[in-house]
Amino acid sequence: MTYDPFDPFDPLNEPTMHDLFLKFPDEQTANEVLFTAGTEPVYTEEVSTATVYIHGFKVDGDPFEFPYFKKIEDKAEFLQACQECYYQAFPDAGEVSFTYMKYLRTTEQQFKKPVQTGEKVVYTPKYTAVDVLGTIYKPTGNKLQTPEGEVDEMAPLDGWHANVRHKEEAPELEQYRVNPKVPQRMWA
Repeated sequence: MTYDPFDPFDPLNEPTMHDLFLKFPDEQTANEVLFTAGTEPVYTEEVSTATVYIHGFKVDGDPFEFPYFKKIEDKAEFLQACQECYYQAFPDAGEVSFTYMKYLRTTEQQFKKPVQTGEKVVYTPKYTAVDVLGTIYKPTGNKLQTPEGEVDEMAPLDGWHANVRHKEEAPELEQYRVNPKVPQRMWA
């Protein structure tokens, strides 16, 4: 079904979404049921220092400089490197003459490159939308004194909780389905 923003909204043609409140025995079970686990690489930047040789030349009196991985001694190699540098910067330039081609200086330059240092687990939902609540806490009825004043004592409820909204029936989730009287969170 293609969405056209100029079509009037017709709720009869909209897909029915199925909202489920779920309770799992623990987080691991919830992750196995609700998500597909995969991995993706983790990168850090490695900085290395290298010696760079700066060479120079002139074209019609205008000076140019370019870095090179070695000091160029051979005149033909030097001319080729100057031409590559110039025509890379000015691809539409016509025939030019290169003068004052010479080595200028040596410098240290830092290079950054990404290096894979490991992998991390990523979870992709198996359903249209998954809202993980985790552990839900409820007041016990007791009060606690804190520097900020009196607060309710809270105790965790059993299980690991999640809400799922899916565009199709999901019978495999029925065994985890609960019907809370007052949901902690729900879909709008």
